[in-house]
Amino acid sequence: MSRDRLGEFYGLNIWPMDPDTEAGRTRFKEAIEKFTKLTGHEFFKEVLSKNNKIKILEVCGGSGIGGCALAKVLEKNGIEVSLCVTDIREGDLEKAIKWIEGSKGIELKTKEMDAVDIDKLEERFDIILMYGLSTPHFSPWEMVRFLAASGAILSERGILIIEEADRRFFIFYLVKYKDLITGKTLDNKIYMDIHTGYDPIRGVFKRTYSVIPGPTKLVDMESYLWGVAEMATFIWLFFEDVDIVKQDHRNYFVLGIRPRKKLVPSDLKTMPKTLMKNK
Repeated sequence: MSRDRLGEFYGLNIWPMDPDTEAGRTRFKEAIEKFTKLTGHEFFKEVLSKNNKIKILEVCGGSGIGGCALAKVLEKNGIEVSLCVTDIREGDLEKAIKWIEGSKGIELKTKEMDAVDIDKLEERFDIILMYGLSTPHFSPWEMVRFLAASGAILSERGILIIEEADRRFFIFYLVKYKDLITGKTLDNKIYMDIHTGYDPIRGVFKRTYSVIPGPTKLVDMESYLWGVAEMATFIWLFFEDVDIVKQDHRNYFVLGIRPRKKLVPSDLKTMPKTLMKNK
C-alpha cells in the first residue's frame, strides 16, 4: 500500500490517534489498560527476566499509541525502555513524543519505514508490536514477508505482538459483509465505505471511501480480512510458541515467542514468477 494512499485514508479522520484530542487520549488510556494485563503473560515473564532494558519496535505505529502505552507500562514496573515507532506515513510519527511526556525511563525515536522492510534496521529488538488492528493492510503474501523480517531482527527470546480481530465471525457471520457502510468521522461528518471489487490472487477486498461534506476525491483501499486462527497459524510457522489472548468479544492479542529464524527475508522478496505471469 502506497504511503500517499494510506495518508489519504487516515486523513479521513475516522480513527482517533491525535494526543491533542479527547478521543485520542481515551484510546491511549485503553491501550495502557490492555498492556497492564498483557504484561502478566508468561511470554513477557520469560523476556523480562533476562533483560534490564527492553527494546521495542512498533510497526504501523501511526502516532505511536500502542508502543508508547506498552513502554509506559514497562517503565512503571521499573524497566528502562528503548522504543522505535515506525510507519509508512511520516506525518503522524512526530506526535508520539506527546504520549510519553514526563517519562524518564523511555528513549524514543521514530522512523518512516514499511513494515515488510524492518529487517533493514541495523539493530536487534526484544519486542515487535503491531497495535490498532492494522493487519488488513497486509495480504497473506505481504504478511509472510513481515513475519520473516520480524524473526530476523528479534532477539533469541523475542516476542511478536499483533492485535487482531475475529473478522471471520464478526464481519461475515454477525454483521454480514455489506456493499455500503456509513458512519461518522471524528469531526461529525458522514463517511461512506463502498465495495468496489475483489482480487482472488491476493485475497483482498477493494473498498472506496468518501466523506460528506468534504472534498469529492475518492480514496481506494484494499483490505485482507484476517481472522485470529490463520494469523496465529502464520505466526507459528515463524515462532516456536504461539498464544492467543482474548480482549473482548471481538479483539485479541496474538503472540509469538522465540523466532525460528529458518525462513529469512531474502527468501520472500519477490512473488512466485509463475503465479504473477498467470495473474
